[in-house]
Amino acid sequence: MKQVSMRHKRKDTELFFDSFKHFKHNLSNLIGVELPTLYQLGVEQYLNLISTNYKSKYPDMRKIGLIEYDKPSDYSFSLTSEAQSFMANSYLIQNIYSENDLKAGRKNIDSLPPNLLIQSFVDSCLLDSYQYEILKLILSYYDTADLIRPYLALLNFVRHYEIQNLSYIILQDILAQTKENILLMRYDENAFNNLDLTIQNELKRPISYIYNFLQTALVVDSNYNIIVNFNFVDRLQIEMNNIVFAQPTPTQNNSRPAREQRLFRENVLKAYDYQCAITGQSIFIDNRVLLEAAHIIPYRDGGSFAVSNGIALSYEMHKIFDNGLFGFVYDKNQNLRIKVSSSHRIVDKYGILNSLDNRIISIPHKESEKPDSLAVEYNLEKYLL
Repeated sequence: MKQVSMRHKRKDTELFFDSFKHFKHNLSNLIGVELPTLYQLGVEQYLNLISTNYKSKYPDMRKIGLIEYDKPSDYSFSLTSEAQSFMANSYLIQNIYSENDLKAGRKNIDSLPPNLLIQSFVDSCLLDSYQYEILKLILSYYDTADLIRPYLALLNFVRHYEIQNLSYIILQDILAQTKENILLMRYDENAFNNLDLTIQNELKRPISYIYNFLQTALVVDSNYNIIVNFNFVDRLQIEMNNIVFAQPTPTQNNSRPAREQRLFRENVLKAYDYQCAITGQSIFIDNRVLLEAAHIIPYRDGGSFAVSNGIALSYEMHKIFDNGLFGFVYDKNQNLRIKVSSSHRIVDKYGILNSLDNRIISIPHKESEKPDSLAVEYNLEKYLL
C-alpha cells in the first residue's frame, strides 16, 4: 500500500478526521430545535431568521438526511421518512423559536443537549423508533465527496479494538489515523503525536460535534462509555446493505440508503457516459440502461456513495469484480488497469480473465469522478483472491 504523506493540505490530509470536519452543528439541536422550527415556519421565514440557518443549518439538515430539496432559493423542501418519524414526537413543537427568541447580536440560539432530546422521546413512548431511525441516519452519513461513512467506520474500529470508553485522548488518536488504517483496522498509537501542531489543532475542532452525534444516537453516554448494542448495529447494517443491493424504487422503499443508492447509480453511470468501464458497451431498453454502479469500497465495509467510490460495470463484470477475481491498479501514467487474481482456486477454462489482465479501462476525465486511489488499493488488498 502507498505511504501517506503527512504534509498538511487544507482540503484533504488523508486522515480520518477529514471525514467529520465538514459538519458544524450539533445533531441533537438540528433534530430537536431546527427541524421543528423549519417545519412550523416554512423555508423562507426560517432561512431569514438567522444567517447561519441559510449558510449551514439548512444544508446540514439535508446532509444528515432530515430533509430533501433542490435549491435553498426554491423555498421548498420535504421531510425524509426518518424526519417524519422524529416529528411524531409532539414535544419537539415546544422547541420552536422565532425572532422574539433571538437576542441582539446573537448569530445562534442555545443548543438542545442530547439528554433532553432523548428524554422527550422516552416521555412520548417513541424511544425504540427514535433509536432505530437515528442510528440509521448516522450510519448512513458521509460527506459528499468522501469515500467512507465515518460513523460506521468509527464503530467498526471501536468494536475491533474492544474500546469500552471513547475518551477524548482515544478519540483524537483514532481521528489522527489515516483512512487506510481505519479501513484495515490498523492502529498507530503515535498517530496524533506525530502530527504537526497546525493539524493537531484542526483535528480537535470537530470533536465536540462528534461526541454530540454519538450521544444523540445513544452510542455513548455522557461519560463517553460505549452503550450501543453492536448486535443491533449489525442487524441495521444488514438491513441497509440489503436495501442497497435490492435497489428498490421510491414507492417500495424511500429510506436514506435507498435514496442514496438510486442517486449513486445515476451519478456513476452519467460519469461513465452510460458505458461499461471495461467493455465500453451498454444496452438500453426503453431508455433504461442495463449497467450497474459498483462500489469499490463495499457498502458493507462503510463505503460511501461518492462517485469516486464507484465504477460503471456490466452485470457480468460486476459479479466477477465483487467475487475478487480481479481488481484495479493505477500505473505510473495514471491509467487504471485490471489486475487479475492468480489464485489456484479459480478455473478460467475459456481464458476470460486472461483476456482482461492488465487492460486499461475507461474512467471519467473529471478528477473528482475518477476512482479514488485509496478505494482501489483497499479493494485490491482486501478482496483480490
